[in-house]
This record gives sequence, C-alpha cells and structure tokens, in this order.
Amino acid sequence: MGSDSVIFIDLGAFDGRSVRAYEKTRDITFAQLWEPNPHVRLLPPKCNHIKIDKAASVADGNASMYLSNPMGRVGQGQGSTLYKEKCSGFLDYGHPMVVETADFAAHLANLRGLTQRDIVVKMNVEGAEYDIIPHLAAQSALDIPTEWYISFHNWKVGRTEDDDEELRELFRLAGYRDFGGRPFPEPEFEGWAR
Repeated sequence: MGSDSVIFIDLGAFDGRSVRAYEKTRDITFAQLWEPNPHVRLLPPKCNHIKIDKAASVADGNASMYLSNPMGRVGQGQGSTLYKEKCSGFLDYGHPMVVETADFAAHLANLRGLTQRDIVVKMNVEGAEYDIIPHLAAQSALDIPTEWYISFHNWKVGRTEDDDEELRELFRLAGYRDFGGRPFPEPEFEGWAR
C-alpha cells in the first residue's frame, strides 16, 4: 500500500479534532468518525467525513453507555464510556443510555476488500480497547490498518500497565512497531505502524 492518501477511522471521535490534526500530516480520502454519544457536537465536517453513530465493539448489538453528569468538568453528557468500571469523568451510572454497537473486526475485514489505500485508526474508546484489540487479533483483523494511534485507559477502568503491555504484544505479533503518538497533541496516544 503506502498511498499518500488514507482512510482515517476515528474510534471515539468526540468532536472530530483528531481527524483535523491528522489531516495536517497526510491527505485523507475519507474519514469515518465513530461517536455514539448524541450529546457531542462534531466540528463542522468536511464533505469526505462521515459520522457513524455506533460504538466500536466485539459484536453487533446494543450496550449501555454511561454519560457524564451535569456536575462534571466536561459538558453535560459529553464524557462517555461503555465501561461501567471507569472511575473518571464524573459519570452518571444510574441513568445509562442504550447505544448501537458494531463488530469492528468485521468492519475492518469489509474495508480490506474495498480499498488499496492505507487505513489509519485512532482509538480512544475509554476502556473498550481491552476487549476490542484482543478480538481484532483473534479475528485476524488487527493487521489490516497500516497505522494505529491508541490511548490506553488502564487506571481508569481497573486495568494495569501489564494489561497495556499484553495489548502492545499483540501489535508486535501482528508486525507493528511502536513509533510514538504523533501527530496528535494529546501525549497519551501511542502510535504503531507496519
């Protein structure tokens, strides 16, 4: 592959600022911004950006999503997670909303057959990475993207650095190398490329 133009998939897109940051480094053929939280407003999208109102998951279906409460430091309902164990974000666990989920491994497998362009994935899924990444590896879909940018949420969801290292090892086994988290301004992103 190695095309100058990529397909950018933003899991946990929030307001779309990550796709804007990535666009400064490479041309994006089109972007998929996955954000199931209806309270989040995307920055004005470009014509090649589509919003997917689903949560990336290990299966198609539905799940409870927990939103931040009005007293939270982020705006009402803007912080969210599918992980009830998450201990940050001023989440309201008493009033979850149901959101649609999609098997991200199946989604990537479908894309593999449709394009010769590089696929870049940014994953900021507030704890769901501990389920999704092993699922991708088990379904032989982890190696479909050429680049990954991931934010691990270990302490926020009762995981440890050892759990992060297990996920990193899955990337190494799939032929990726760690190259840091740029081009995103957030320091918590790790970058993996083949």
